[in-house]
Amino acid sequence: MIMTVEPKRQKRPYSYYEKTINEYSYRSMERVSKTCPEKVEALLLRFPFDDSQDKQLRRALRRCRIYPGQGCYDDCYSAGMQAYLYSIHRCALMGYTNVIGYIAKMQRIYLICAIVVYRDTAYLCKEHGLRETRLEQVGYVIV
Repeated sequence: MIMTVEPKRQKRPYSYYEKTINEYSYRSMERVSKTCPEKVEALLLRFPFDDSQDKQLRRALRRCRIYPGQGCYDDCYSAGMQAYLYSIHRCALMGYTNVIGYIAKMQRIYLICAIVVYRDTAYLCKEHGLRETRLEQVGYVIV
């Protein structure tokens, strides 16, 4: 009898998600801005971050069950705006025509990364049997 063993699915480390948000996208946008600044500027004028983009981002946040009262809302919103900028730069470099669809796709990816980065402390506390306390939960001023 031959037994096959499925390899364990490895979780990506927290640093992968943090690097995606904080390092990779900024470096990529910087390189694209140097390569083709005219195309980036044209796409930014053609697809500005106005009310329609704001509504699309808020809709994506609601789909992920993230609401304005939650602690991770601001982090996720800024990650969504960063995804918008990254998408504009990427579309300018690659010549994509479906810019709105690409923005929506990248916003979902960046929201997942932001959620993982935000909740990493909760996972770490749970793993070691600790209690997580965030500054916004404390009812008094900490000096």
